[in-house]
Parts: sequence; structure tokens; C-alpha cells
Amino acid sequence: MSPRQLPVSWPELELPFPLRHNPHTDSVRGRTRQWAIDTGMLPTATAQGWWDHVDLTTVTAWCFPDAPADRLLLIDNG
Repeated sequence: MSPRQLPVSWPELELPFPLRHNPHTDSVRGRTRQWAIDTGMLPTATAQGWWDHVDLTTVTAWCFPDAPADRLLLIDNG
């Protein structure tokens, strides 16, 4: 079985708040992606495709549901 075929499981995490999605996600997604390209983190189309697949903006939006847009952008850029 190749590494791409291995099943992936996430550990159970206890959140200190009810699971909610940050409403600013869509407004920061494009800016965050462009920042990653501009800084050289995503130098190729393959790297950019990986970024789009992983969607770190959405991950941070679930983890920080109350962050204002400017803070969510900074968290995502960190």
C-alpha cells in the first residue's frame, strides 16, 4: 500500500467552545493564498494546488471561530 492510500484519522480534540466556523473565511482566503505565493512558499503550480487542497484557511476558521478578519488572516499567515 502506498503512502497515498493509507487511511488517515484525526485525533479527538476537545475544544474550549462549541464547534463553529469563522464567518470571515472567504474574505481572507484569496489574500492568504496570494501572500503564500508572494513570499515564495508556493513557487510552483503543484505547490499552489497542494495549498488549495489542504485549505489552511478553513482549518484556522474552524479553530478560531471568533477571530476578526484581520486576525484570522494573521493566524493563517503565521
